Amino acid sequence: MKPLRVKDAMTYLVLTLRREDMIPDAAKRLFSNRISGAPVVENGRLVGVASEADLVKAYAAPAREGSPFAAPHPFMFLLVRGSPPVEARNMTVGDVMTKDVISITPDESIWEAACLIDRHGVRRLPVVDESGYVVGVLTRSDLVRCMARSREGDWHWNDTFLIPAGSPANANGASVMSYGSSARWSGP
Repeated sequence: MKPLRVKDAMTYLVLTLRREDMIPDAAKRLFSNRISGAPVVENGRLVGVASEADLVKAYAAPAREGSPFAAPHPFMFLLVRGSPPVEARNMTVGDVMTKDVISITPDESIWEAACLIDRHGVRRLPVVDESGYVVGVLTRSDLVRCMARSREGDWHWNDTFLIPAGSPANANGASVMSYGSSARWSGP
């Protein structure tokens, strides 16, 4: 059995941001794509990462000690009409992005990627080639998906689904969902 590599689990189609993107535009792109952060590139090469937390810092006043307020979504206040604070009006992604980025190459072990994510407390790792060009991103959910199928001897790929070994070749999604579950809800 060959070891799992980052390239086996990473997302290849990656939304990227540029340093000169204005904060509201970057927020709209992340929000509309339902992602919490993206690599920042210059000519295709990784120069940083911008997350929801980075973007929110540009607009948010420092939190008061013990404040119970929790916004429904970090970007909601950026998308409503109104004026941002004067100092935030002309801020760009480059002003708030994380510049010291932890990245990984496609040929690294998936388990090394898990260690990096855990050790550094990040949610995603940009995947870069030997020249520093972004070729993908590996997220925590990508890792969880790999962990779910880590016993590769027990699983194989159908044209569409990951299905239990020994299932008929035309197994459908329902067989995947019920695999390993013997408990049944009996109702009230």
